[in-house]
Amino acid sequence: MFWSFVISLLLIIETSSLVDNNDLGENKPIVEAQNAHVTVTSGQKTILTCIFSGVNHELSLSSSHQLIWIRQSYEAQNADSILAHNQDLLISDPRLTIQRTDSDYSLTITNVNIDDEGFYACEVNTQPPQKALVHLYVRGYKLIKNQQLSKATTEQAAPKSYLRSIPILNRLRVRPSDYTTAALSSPCTSSSQSDLISSTSKNKQIA
Repeated sequence: MFWSFVISLLLIIETSSLVDNNDLGENKPIVEAQNAHVTVTSGQKTILTCIFSGVNHELSLSSSHQLIWIRQSYEAQNADSILAHNQDLLISDPRLTIQRTDSDYSLTITNVNIDDEGFYACEVNTQPPQKALVHLYVRGYKLIKNQQLSKATTEQAAPKSYLRSIPILNRLRVRPSDYTTAALSSPCTSSSQSDLISSTSKNKQIA
């Protein structure tokens, strides 16, 4: 049932755009993004809005102009997702709401998450189609994730005992590289660390 409706909608959009005489000259529909770049923090609400003119305001499927919101796919092998047509949502996501007035067309997303980031398009079925792109950026999650990854990578790169010993090795004029192999090959206890530093210091004095 759902796909039958979508196919019928696409056929209507295609055929109506071919016979629409208002797409030429001064009455040609114009669609623009209110904000081409929208940034929102994860968990908050955002509104994507396009502004249009020269568009037939009739909302029936027989109207010469149909407006849709599309979620564009990053991957070429994946098809774009049609989110809404006129005032009707075409996907079952309770976070999304749609609103169309005589001059704008808005898609509202509540509780935004990182998966919502990407390109959205507001499109009217002219020939060729008039389209307004909105790039949605979601901040907060990626930053926290990268910080945690950086911290974890640093902690796993070398034992804490080795990291704490670098100032001591510098005072003894021992290159950290002389100590790295032993420190990274097996966990250093405080006693083995002290023995290694003491031995290295004596060798330097004898030399």
